[in-house]
Amino acid sequence: MDQEQIKLVFEEGMNLLAVGVFISVPFYLLSMGFLSALHDYPKSQRIKSREKLEEVVKEEADKLGIDNKKIKINFISEYGHFMTRAYTMKNGDVYQLYFSEKLMTRKIVRHELYHVYNDDCDTSNFIHYLISEPRAYLYGAFEIKI
Repeated sequence: MDQEQIKLVFEEGMNLLAVGVFISVPFYLLSMGFLSALHDYPKSQRIKSREKLEEVVKEEADKLGIDNKKIKINFISEYGHFMTRAYTMKNGDVYQLYFSEKLMTRKIVRHELYHVYNDDCDTSNFIHYLISEPRAYLYGAFEIKI
């Protein structure tokens, strides 16, 4: 292969990459929006008290085989961390689950516990948004383990 052929192959590869990105990024954003909407459809019954939330967290953690002693429940303002309804952080061996008091549902609890189950609470990398979030959305909505 001479330099001209290498240049043509490289340009063709870059064109294919650009088309792939052009197609995949909007598809990814649309699918995340769709999966996010599944948390509210069909309407998941809202959890209205801390006691009920603790009961639901225990039930759902038991389904996943998560030790309840490693989970601490916290509340956030309506639109807390990154404008979300809930999020999970790991602090040593303890998982801190944060929930918006007005927007707690069983599906959201399942979503957050699935992050604990897979130990993927680190939101600082791109893989979290590419793999961990869609996987947790599927579990939250349909209890599908991937």
